[in-house]
Amino acid sequence: MKPDKRRQALWSNEYEHLQGIRLGYTESRPPSVELFLACEKESGRTFERILDVGCGKGRIGLHLALEGRSVTGFDFAPAALEAFAETAAKHRVDNLITHFRQDIGKPWNLPDLSFDAVFAVTVVDNLTHKDGLLHFRGEILRVLAPGGLFVLEFYLRDDGYYGPLLGKSPDRESGLLVDPNNGITFALHSRDDLVSLFERELTILSSETLRFESLKYGKLYRRRSQVIVFEKQAPNSSA
Repeated sequence: MKPDKRRQALWSNEYEHLQGIRLGYTESRPPSVELFLACEKESGRTFERILDVGCGKGRIGLHLALEGRSVTGFDFAPAALEAFAETAAKHRVDNLITHFRQDIGKPWNLPDLSFDAVFAVTVVDNLTHKDGLLHFRGEILRVLAPGGLFVLEFYLRDDGYYGPLLGKSPDRESGLLVDPNNGITFALHSRDDLVSLFERELTILSSETLRFESLKYGKLYRRRSQVIVFEKQAPNSSA
């Protein structure tokens, strides 16, 4: 089985059967959404057209739709998209949400400069090779309109769940680990490496290190992640 097909099969198994990663909708707004709204308020602008990359069950997109935004989300796990649609209908925001199946590693079926904001929340951790990161970077910059915001959240290397797994990994110097509960390979990227991907075209507006607890596979873990909000520079503007 090809690597991308195997990864899709592992994620489908996680969403449909294992269900140990509980990343669905909750009533409280995620910190990434809160930080985005704070940056939006500071800017005095409203970002209407939003892309939710790797949207999963809608834990980010649903809150943005509840704020009245037009949300497009994609994921390659059909079970996650079905859950997203069900929750959107329950909260009567399905008219504001478009979602479709898409592999993040393939060309995104989206027009250039078509979004005012792009969210990628704990998605970059799935990109385990340099070419995947470069493809991700290129697609973000392609679909994000000038002056738009890019919200990136990623797990830190001292995260309470992934950190110990990384410590035991033979590829720990590269940040690679395999989750023994689902067989999925993850990459814990450094802030410097991720910022360097975008620093020529994007400016950091705000960042926040998060500390929280979450349940995974029946056990509570202390988690650590970081959220960075970038702004895309308009043509001929200087940072």
